Amino acid sequence: MKTLKIKIYLNYFVICLLFLLFIRCNQTKHVVISTSPAGADVLINDLKYGITPYVGTLVFKKSFPTHRIKLKLEGYYDTNFVIQFYPREQTNFNVSLNRKMEKVITLVDFQPVVSDGQAKLQKVTKSTIAYLETIESSSSVKTVQRVTINEDPNFYISGPVLAPNGKMLL
Repeated sequence: MKTLKIKIYLNYFVICLLFLLFIRCNQTKHVVISTSPAGADVLINDLKYGITPYVGTLVFKKSFPTHRIKLKLEGYYDTNFVIQFYPREQTNFNVSLNRKMEKVITLVDFQPVVSDGQAKLQKVTKSTIAYLETIESSSSVKTVQRVTINEDPNFYISGPVLAPNGKMLL
């Protein structure tokens, strides 16, 4: 009888220990992510989970102790941050998104045109909205920016354009 009680207590102890280990390995945290302005896409570990304001529960595993958060909204810079399990009481994340600076610019391009057996360059202009993207800022340099047009965020406008005769066109 005494041996049976010891076995029952031992089994109960093992079950409790396994339960505690399971809880310790998989911890959850209820989070609220808000942005100003609202409506940003919420990506958690590169997967879209919703839009702000976002309310959800994150599961933290021992092998995966953090979650990478990315907030994306058209016309604003992407914002990245990390949520960790500790401090556990930090559950509200309020983020002010930074607006991309916009400016209407005229893009100038030159296309070759052949007429009367001669090749000439014809000036072609196009108005578009451009974003000023800060590449670098420091104490010695106020800001270094590049202009990115909205149709192609990888489009880079470099220095002045020179005509074949060496005169600056822009």
